[in-house]
Amino acid sequence: MIERLKLDCTDPLSFCISLLRNPDAPHEEKKWADAQMFPYAHPKLNSIEARTGGKTHEDKLEELQRMLDDDGATDHEQ
Repeated sequence: MIERLKLDCTDPLSFCISLLRNPDAPHEEKKWADAQMFPYAHPKLNSIEARTGGKTHEDKLEELQRMLDDDGATDHEQ
């Protein structure tokens, strides 16, 4: 029983998990541990458009389409 009450302090995530598994831990401490673990269990997804500067995906598509159109026009002229 005493082993179940010991906290694992090897890293922050293990500490929070051991606190949550402790049946005698106060509810407020369990809520705190849950809030600390949330970013590890449910990470935020990064936006694929989060670029600093440069062209957007749509800009690149328009440029490629113009290149194809220009290339097709020169092929017909020859």
